[in-house]
Amino acid sequence: MRFLFERLTSHAPLEPGAPDRGVLANAVAAQIQRIVATRPRLPGDHTDLLGFGMLNAVNLSANGEAALKQYAARLEQMIERFEPRLANVEITLVPARNRMMPTRLLVSGTLRGGGAQPLSVVLDAATGVESAELA
Repeated sequence: MRFLFERLTSHAPLEPGAPDRGVLANAVAAQIQRIVATRPRLPGDHTDLLGFGMLNAVNLSANGEAALKQYAARLEQMIERFEPRLANVEITLVPARNRMMPTRLLVSGTLRGGGAQPLSVVLDAATGVESAELA
């Protein structure tokens, strides 16, 4: 299942049957990137209909691990709400390779559809999606 925007921007024809797992994994990773890259509206803004978006992780990482844990919990809620193709979502804080860089987040879950398959997406606070791998 692809979202409308993915179908509109894709040059590949829609094929009946089970989707390619690699294409599906990349689409899920792209949706997670959109969630992370979109900034939420101000609290109380009556034009905010969906509550979509995340605060800037780089700014939050300066407040320590507790702030990143809250960020991870909110991201998990957002993925569960806005990415129906990923089930059993879990987010883990992963130490950065460089001590000067913020902690990374490992998003793991199971792709829904024909034959559930584990998916892991590593998010870097500064650059967004670092990698997406099917297990």
